[in-house]
Amino acid sequence: MKKIKLLKNNKKPFYMIISLMIFSIIIFSYSLLMMLSPIITKENMYQVNKIIVSNNFEKVLLSFLYDGKNLIVAADDVLIYWTPLIISTVGLIIMTCRLIIHIIGYNLKNKKEIIKITRPIRSYQLTMTLSWILLILLSFTSLISVLSASPFILGISFQFSFSSFISFNKDIADSISKLLDGQFANIYWLSFGIFHSSSGIWTSQTEYKSSDLILWILLPTIIQFTASIVALAGTICGECSWKRVNIIFLKSLEEETGQKFVKELIVKEKKIKSKNKKEKVEDNESSYPKVLETLETTSQLDTEKWDIFSATNEQYSQENDTLNIINEIDKIKNKSVNETDEQNDTLNLINKMKNKREKSLDSTTLDIQQITQEDNTFNITDEYYNQEDRTFNVTDEIENKKEESLDSAILNDQQINKEDNTFTITDETNELENNQIERHETINDSYQYYENASTKCILYFKSIKKMFEDSNNQNSILYKQTIEKLEQIQNTKDINWDYIGSQIEIEINNLTSTDKKFVDLIEELINNSELNLFGRLKIDLEELIDYYKFSLKTWDLFTAEVQLERIFIISFKNEKLLPKIGFCLKNRVSSIWKNIDEKSNVINRLEIANNNQDLKNYRDICLEIIQEMSPIKATIANYINKIIYN
Repeated sequence: MKKIKLLKNNKKPFYMIISLMIFSIIIFSYSLLMMLSPIITKENMYQVNKIIVSNNFEKVLLSFLYDGKNLIVAADDVLIYWTPLIISTVGLIIMTCRLIIHIIGYNLKNKKEIIKITRPIRSYQLTMTLSWILLILLSFTSLISVLSASPFILGISFQFSFSSFISFNKDIADSISKLLDGQFANIYWLSFGIFHSSSGIWTSQTEYKSSDLILWILLPTIIQFTASIVALAGTICGECSWKRVNIIFLKSLEEETGQKFVKELIVKEKKIKSKNKKEKVEDNESSYPKVLETLETTSQLDTEKWDIFSATNEQYSQENDTLNIINEIDKIKNKSVNETDEQNDTLNLINKMKNKREKSLDSTTLDIQQITQEDNTFNITDEYYNQEDRTFNVTDEIENKKEESLDSAILNDQQINKEDNTFTITDETNELENNQIERHETINDSYQYYENASTKCILYFKSIKKMFEDSNNQNSILYKQTIEKLEQIQNTKDINWDYIGSQIEIEINNLTSTDKKFVDLIEELINNSELNLFGRLKIDLEELIDYYKFSLKTWDLFTAEVQLERIFIISFKNEKLLPKIGFCLKNRVSSIWKNIDEKSNVINRLEIANNNQDLKNYRDICLEIIQEMSPIKATIANYINKIIYN
């Protein structure tokens, strides 16, 4: 699973953390050098404080001296180097840890595969809070340290009062200069005393050398002051990067869930002057919520979260009634079907599928061109379907091989092309589908679909027979009816294949009417450029829908069932489609798959999950139904684990 990296292509937080680390390193170096400086000793600190106390100052608040009007920071090793040393060390460790955490990134899901959307945002909030605290502490401790060490750096002690904010006592300055005369060069931190042989800043003051005064004050503080300004600018930049952080997080969430939360934001340096361009931008910004509103209307969601199931079921019931009426009208009105148009549509669909394939599929040759007389059609068709049965046996062997190589197939699935951002399917997992496509292409070349009605009709019955046998659902009503029809055909000499074909078309429409409406809805959603409901699975859905429609055109319900099950599974990625999937499955179970309900009582369990508002259980029951219906149970179980639980 891809990790969320908030610092990727986001320089402002990176600059903030680095600037604070540099500030911490500078204060750490300052503290260490002051600790090692020969001028800063216990004896010198004691003598300096003694001089200050002798001028009517008293110790207050641990390390501060007060005479009733003025306040002086006493010379103290805790203030000079211990406190800044500890704070800078802790700050450096904290900022290093935060940098490593942000570079490594965050998993969007926890160990229980639950999405925790607040973790990356709260982590960055913690980083910002720690940054401000560290900046304030480092700045304050460095200031206090310089004031406490001023007798050794400058030769004076600054005093603060309400009347004259900052000043110094002449008597104290004169005494300190005499005490430390000749020692100002014995300091390891940058100071003017290293380059000047005078007795501190007091000598420059008495000699009226303004340049020396500036250098005495500037040199010991310039490095800390510059580092604090840079760190302040970095922290402000970190606060200004919240928009970018949120966009990075939302885009990662989009890739994981398939839902679109934020549009691509383009930074524009110039303002839009044209009124038409402004209107276009406003329309684009408002289009996304409108599309969502359309999706909400299509699903007919009630204001309450779990009423979605009953409302959607009512909608589908009404649509099914309407569709049944239309079918009855079509039976009467359209007895004569334009076979040429259907043939052209089928050929166009085949060409569309061929164009999507990068390399041609190896076709299984079926030599049935020797059909010359209508009387012996049935015998030749039997010969063809003996070959077809052998093809199905080969397909079964392929499925067994696929089950044995499942682990390698899953590893291959993980080699997703990040640039194309598509969810590819490996050659091994596509082998069954390729054989089915090959069979369709061969039928197109040999029979041209409608030129031999008997072949197509028997293909339909064979595909249904195999679908129920492979799924271990021989108790289904449709399976029993199919076996009876095959026996009748074998025992009948004069068969009206056109009549049987028209009955099959009506039967297919009745069996797949609800499923086709669902597939049309999915196709409409993935073709909407404003939505990205399925993320990298969009391309897989497009191919599955094409295969499904092609299978219905050729009356191959076995292949259509396999494709439809995968469409259902991918659709589970969007919770708003769950009630529609549930309705389709209940409709199938209540019609031709009643044996599944008799075995597992799935319809009643779905109603209970609906009433209890148990979304997870509702989805699990739907997945259970799909696995019971599936003619490729092992493959579809692995597909569920890969799509739903990965």
